[in-house]
Amino acid sequence: MRRIRRALLMVLVPGAVIAASVSGAVGASVAQAYGGGAVHQVEISANVQPNLFGPGTGGGIWLWIELDGSQSGGTGDYTGSDCLHRTPIGGTRAFADSGDVDWTSDGTTITITGVTIGGSEAPTPVTITVPESGHLSTNDLSSVFSAPVGGTPGTAQVQVAP
Repeated sequence: MRRIRRALLMVLVPGAVIAASVSGAVGASVAQAYGGGAVHQVEISANVQPNLFGPGTGGGIWLWIELDGSQSGGTGDYTGSDCLHRTPIGGTRAFADSGDVDWTSDGTTITITGVTIGGSEAPTPVTITVPESGHLSTNDLSSVFSAPVGGTPGTAQVQVAP
């Protein structure tokens, strides 16, 4: 019985040390990949008014944007999706959205360019304008998006983290 315990300890202890080392190394790199150096992180959830263009029309846009650089601007990237149903904005289905952005800030408002919704099938570039920080809840999509999204009735929830 004593030999079995000793054999188990000789296997389990080094295994636990290796597992802890690996998980610590992986944990650190994953944490750094999620915006350790970001100046701002922006989350947007927007919905086009249902049935505006007839029965079964509407949809939404959901984006996460990381902004790097200085307090006055820089570059970044975005990922998200949009799902539009028979609207003049773009195609009729869900699209994955991602890419690189440029941004500037005047100290109260952040302007983000380079975002395209509609995937490669119906690419629609939009400029996004959000507050420097905090939460925005609006019934006016034009306060967040440029045309054509901004010209469409709907709602948006925006969260900007410094």
